[in-house]
Amino acid sequence: MTPTEFIFEYLKADQDTGAGAYEKMYSIIQSLNWEEVKPTILKLKYFYFLKTSYWQIISQEIKRRSNFHCSCGCRENLQVHHTEEGNNHHGEEHLLIGLVCLCSKCHDSTHDTSVKDAEKRRQRDNRKEQILTQLPFYPKRIAEESISGSSFTLTRKLLEELEHDRKISIDKNVYRGWLIYRQ
Repeated sequence: MTPTEFIFEYLKADQDTGAGAYEKMYSIIQSLNWEEVKPTILKLKYFYFLKTSYWQIISQEIKRRSNFHCSCGCRENLQVHHTEEGNNHHGEEHLLIGLVCLCSKCHDSTHDTSVKDAEKRRQRDNRKEQILTQLPFYPKRIAEESISGSSFTLTRKLLEELEHDRKISIDKNVYRGWLIYRQ
């Protein structure tokens, strides 16, 4: 199997994660030039990465190795957590370094927030970054209507958050609308 075929098979298409899927995938990885595959994994948005067959197979293997138990003894709502060491090996999850099986309650307490809330925050931060890339630096200003992407209300709320974070300045005019620039 070539790196391109591996990417299609495990990172873009759904795959059955039945018994022996990890062993099969790991044997394929051994014959690949992983340096050609890893950049593709690192480019994926994390939320999408968690839906790939590659991650599903690895997640199932971690759960199997923990005998489908969290460290608290719970057997329901199991998730796989990247420890700090696991984050350092992102893109090489098949090595099973820094990955632990946790129930959703323990996982949420590890992150001090739920995974869903963290994902919402990540998406909001990404949207703010998209807005920032559209804004010129001072002295040039653009009207808020020329910012593309979200609804008018959401865009305005995100602009106010960016202004609060002191990343942009907004000249608010009742008659002309908002004129925005990056600081």
